[in-house]
Amino acid sequence: MSARAPHPLRGNPSEAPAALGVTAADARALAATASLRERLLGLEESPLDKDTLLLASMVGRVLAQAGASPTLAATLLDPVVARWPAAGPLRAALFESYTAARTEHAAREATAAWRYPNCVVPLDDGAFAVCASVPTDDPEELADWADGVAAGLARAGARHVVLAGATEAARTALRDALELVGVSTGPRRLHLRLPWGR
Repeated sequence: MSARAPHPLRGNPSEAPAALGVTAADARALAATASLRERLLGLEESPLDKDTLLLASMVGRVLAQAGASPTLAATLLDPVVARWPAAGPLRAALFESYTAARTEHAAREATAAWRYPNCVVPLDDGAFAVCASVPTDDPEELADWADGVAAGLARAGARHVVLAGATEAARTALRDALELVGVSTGPRRLHLRLPWGR
């Protein structure tokens, strides 16, 4: 009797690059999701419910966190759907979760690029300029960004900060955070030093 062929989603993830031609990152993603995929395969032929869809979504999120390619995320459940046609929604849930996680990660990276000291220009006499154009309107993310910038400026000995940037919400959040650490904001006063006033 011939040996039963292994399930397409089972196997040693470390052999994936050689066997399937996937990247090393995809091999790591397969390893990271191995236990979740085993649980999902154990539900094959079972009625779809909210918990099964949630499990597929978790696979998608872990794939994204592990750096899996979109191709792997989009095709990982193809063998399951081929054997279990009713599982189509699982593939959709997996890829939707994968895409959302990738989008969230990109947004966090974009915000991180504006953290202290990247958004700060030192002037003189304890003054600094800050470009408050952080690309988010999420109140919690803005508060976290503003607190980090204010703490950095306080450590740097800032006494006054000139705020600029197109994002009013970011300017307001930073103004409030700077007020808490005793740093003034607003237009910078010019101090003219006349030669005869020495």
